[in-house]
Amino acid sequence: MRKAEKIGIGAIAVLSIVVLFFLYMNIRKTTQASAPRPSASEAHVAADKTRQKEKTFSPVEPVPQEPASDTTVRMGENIEAAASPPAIEDQTGMEDDFESEAIDPVRLAEAELALINNQLYEELARETLPTLSIQTHNPVWALEDEAAEVAGITIKETRTGPFGNNIQPAENEIWLRIPADYAAEHRDIMAENADLYRAETGTNEPITIMLWVGGRPYARHQYE
Repeated sequence: MRKAEKIGIGAIAVLSIVVLFFLYMNIRKTTQASAPRPSASEAHVAADKTRQKEKTFSPVEPVPQEPASDTTVRMGENIEAAASPPAIEDQTGMEDDFESEAIDPVRLAEAELALINNQLYEELARETLPTLSIQTHNPVWALEDEAAEVAGITIKETRTGPFGNNIQPAENEIWLRIPADYAAEHRDIMAENADLYRAETGTNEPITIMLWVGGRPYARHQYE
């Protein structure tokens, strides 16, 4: 074959390849142009699905976890401490119980009998003598105070009397207030109260009468 023929055949082959390439490109452009394009909303949904897939299947490195603190022992200790609080001196109710433990029952019975006699005198004095206020010794209070002092307990009860709170006459002593109209006769009234008290209680001890005017003692006299 001659050289000129070989060159012609090569040129034809190259031209054929070029023609086929241009035909392929034209067919691809036609296919892409005819294919329907997704709407903006469809494209947005597709993009979200892509991102979700990337997020779901993205590799996550394990986070190192510190060992949990053991609170079992501390909780047990707290429960045990709550169940067994520190021992403290509890005086609740001691004011109510100390009488039966510290007061001699014989002395208590004697004190209660003396209190009844004093109250009978007070009632009779209000009925027969000019009297505004009257108060006699309360021997039961005295025994309670004595027992509380021995037990080291402070009595919190408020004892109210006609002459003030938590105060009272001594044994065989009477506190009086009389009407102002009888002020000139106060000495006779004091002596009559002493006689009446002696008759009602049967005591042979000296008797003290203290006359109060308002909130203050005014006159005091002892009767043998």
